[in-house]
Amino acid sequence: MHVDLLSIEREIADRAFQLNELSDRVLDTLTTKFKEYWLEEAIAGTNRTRGEFENGLSVEKLSERHYRVGLDGVLANMIEEGSPAFDMKIGFRRSLGTKPTKDGGWYLTVPIQESNRLQQVQQLAGRSVQQQHQAQPSLGEVKFLRVSDKSEPESWIHPGFQARDFGGRALKRLNDQSDSVVSEIVEQWENEFSSRSN
Repeated sequence: MHVDLLSIEREIADRAFQLNELSDRVLDTLTTKFKEYWLEEAIAGTNRTRGEFENGLSVEKLSERHYRVGLDGVLANMIEEGSPAFDMKIGFRRSLGTKPTKDGGWYLTVPIQESNRLQQVQQLAGRSVQQQHQAQPSLGEVKFLRVSDKSEPESWIHPGFQARDFGGRALKRLNDQSDSVVSEIVEQWENEFSSRSN
C-alpha cells in the first residue's frame, strides 16, 4: 500500500494559505468599514470640525492579525472623548500670530466671520474684548476680537466638549452588520477560488 503524504501535505499547505488569504481579506474589509463608519458618524454629527476627522482617522497594520484604527489631532480627540472647560488664552498665547507688546506682554487679533459664531465667541471672550470690523465683498462682514495677557482671567474660557463617541457608534454599526459583511466576503472569495481552480 502506498500513501502519497507529499500530495496531502501540499493540499493542507495550500488550504492553509487559502484560509490565511481569506482571514486577511475579512480583517482588511472589517477594518476599512470601521474607519468608514467612524467618519460617517463624525460627518453626520459635526459641521465645522469634519476635516479634523477626515485628516485624523488612519488605519495601521500592527501585525499579521492586529490592526489599529486611530484618531489623531487634539481637537478631534477632545470632541470624540469629551473635554472639560479650558482656558483658550493658553493656546492663543502660543499662536504664530501673537504679537509682543512694549511691556513684555502679548496680544492676538482673532478674525470671526460668521454672525452666529461671532455671538458664541463674544460670550466666551467676556466684556474685556476690543472689537473692530470691516466688510470684505467675498467673505461678508468680518469682525476682529482682541485677546491678550491683560484679558480678564474668566474671559475666553471654552465650556468644553461633551463626548460624542463616534467611534463607539461606528463599532456598534459594524457589530450589527458583521455577519452579513463576512458572509459576503466568504461568498466572493469562494467564487474567486472556484474560478481559479477551474
